[in-house]
Amino acid sequence: MKYFFLTITFLAVLVLLTVGLILYTSYMLWLKDKEGVLARLTNLKETLEKKSTGTVALTADLKKSANTVIFDREGRVIGEFATGRRKILAFDDLPPLLVNTVVIMEDEKFYSHGGIYLPGIVGALYEDVRTLSFTRGGSTITQQLAKNLFTDSRKTIKRKIYELFCTIEIERRFSKDDIVTLYLNSINFGHFNYGVGNAARFYFNKDVFHLNLYEVAALVGLIPNPSRFSPLVSQERCRRKQKIVLNKMIDYRIADSETVLAGFDSFWEGFSKLIHQPNVSIWSMEKNLAPYFVEQVRRELEPVLGPERIKRGGLRIYTSLDLEYQRAAEEALREGLELQELRTSEILRGAAAEKNGPGTMLPDRPVEGALVALHPRSGYILSMVGGRAFTFENQFNRAVSSSRQIGSAFKPFVFAAAIEKKGYGPESRFNDRPLVIDAPGGKWRPSNYKGEYYGNVTLSYALVKSLNSVSVQLTQEVGPDAVIGVLGSALGMKGEEARERFKPHLSLALGVYSFSPLEIARAYAIFPNMGEKVYPLSVLRVEDEDGNVLIDNEGEAKKGKIVKNLDDDLRVIKRSTAETMVAMMGDVLKRDGTAYRAIVSSGLNVVGGGKTGTTNDYTDAWFIGFTKDVVAAVWVGFDDPRFSLGDGQAGGVVAAPIWANFLKKALWRE
Repeated sequence: MKYFFLTITFLAVLVLLTVGLILYTSYMLWLKDKEGVLARLTNLKETLEKKSTGTVALTADLKKSANTVIFDREGRVIGEFATGRRKILAFDDLPPLLVNTVVIMEDEKFYSHGGIYLPGIVGALYEDVRTLSFTRGGSTITQQLAKNLFTDSRKTIKRKIYELFCTIEIERRFSKDDIVTLYLNSINFGHFNYGVGNAARFYFNKDVFHLNLYEVAALVGLIPNPSRFSPLVSQERCRRKQKIVLNKMIDYRIADSETVLAGFDSFWEGFSKLIHQPNVSIWSMEKNLAPYFVEQVRRELEPVLGPERIKRGGLRIYTSLDLEYQRAAEEALREGLELQELRTSEILRGAAAEKNGPGTMLPDRPVEGALVALHPRSGYILSMVGGRAFTFENQFNRAVSSSRQIGSAFKPFVFAAAIEKKGYGPESRFNDRPLVIDAPGGKWRPSNYKGEYYGNVTLSYALVKSLNSVSVQLTQEVGPDAVIGVLGSALGMKGEEARERFKPHLSLALGVYSFSPLEIARAYAIFPNMGEKVYPLSVLRVEDEDGNVLIDNEGEAKKGKIVKNLDDDLRVIKRSTAETMVAMMGDVLKRDGTAYRAIVSSGLNVVGGGKTGTTNDYTDAWFIGFTKDVVAAVWVGFDDPRFSLGDGQAGGVVAAPIWANFLKKALWRE
């Protein structure tokens, strides 16, 4: 028994010493940080009193809360990842329904306690000890604010004690209304949206004060675990949590049951159709003027720098984008797709009624498109639009990640190979005629568009009219491997890599292989770049908050180009071949060319060239065109390749007008 009491005494002393040590180290840490904490609180109080519109820091680590900013090539801000610095909404900007709902759900005694509610803490400690975990939260709203402002999310006794010191100071200096205001401006609502202002815009596309009953309940339901209860992750879990909040609102008589029941289902029907926060990355952003491009930059840098370094690193990312070109691209593509949507809907509805009646399956998604432009000598990406609208549900970047057949837009590589290998010129003549070719599966009969043939024609005329017969004959003469060699080299591929992707069949002359808009724009750059390949570049340089260069792609590209020039590794085709192709492709924009009508109707007056492309059944419409300073690719079609744009909707009708409109807007802005 004696040893038992000694053991108990020893353990008690050990516990007391441990607790005392934790209290002492926590207090010493508080004394060390107290001056900075008080200065921070004073700054926040002045901000609230003055209703300042400036941004303030609402995260624990001020250094890491510096925003990462993305610039275009002229130094203009095109994107800014939101972190802890944001504009604070005043108490008057918060609807009473929101404030009252937060209080009843998160801290019922908020307006009566002094920041620390002992019954809640004791209950949480008991539950944690009983379950041997830190799962139960007993924090008041003030304690949660202290954690957001001054500590981290680790659940340790030392952190909780330090948090209590901060809580006491917050209660001493702020009114309850100010505390709940700061709280609602600092908490995480999911998808890197901090603050209720960002959350209201992200989820519902509206300002906080205009939130309705169901939107308030949904947002408040996110607070305990936004990654679990986000409606964009699981509508079912969000609905269940929202019902809990709504029932609590009914219990406290800040909502009546009849109103809640009457509109619940219709709220979710509307939410499912809502476009959530246009131009938003998967991370919350304070500015995003080129969403598809910014998201591409983020994807490129994340494996190198890590997501946290980008989001909270205070980085300066300098890119190749030209903001004026980007605006022109977005406007031109949007206008073109809106027009094409009307045109395609009319054609398809008419065809369905005529052929199969009203039961024919029609597309349930709108016509999509992509436009990417780059500088043909440096490879700098000047603009990138990956779809009709960048939303939470529509972040797929068709300019980079979507590969579609390009049809006749492939022909320039066939013609270039023939000129390069056989010495043909624009006036070389071929017999445009029906062909019958022995193939492994039987006889192959490639035909011209609408079955029209022109007899004895020049090579230039064959390209302008996009004659399949002549393209196949050229491929027969020069050999498919020669065509693959030109294309593969233009894309920076080694011989074996190119042969693995593009099989040496005669059918390649008709554009049966698929490309992304960025890929085909890069390949076309060899023509205005006088036969030399380019390497697309989006991120030029990345600096940290102290100005140290972390990544210098621009410098590396310049060094690499010098070496490649010395090794003649950039040369794809001879300069003379490129000059011939530029002249021949220039005729595509002139009278009798497949893009002539689009150029004339737009009023565009430039020296350049290009080529249209259309796939079977008018599934894909392409135009890739260039001037000496820009090469741009436009694709239009449905994401689901089973659907057609409609009879007659070829590249010259659909994509070429968008290209011409883009270039006109871009040059006009310059």
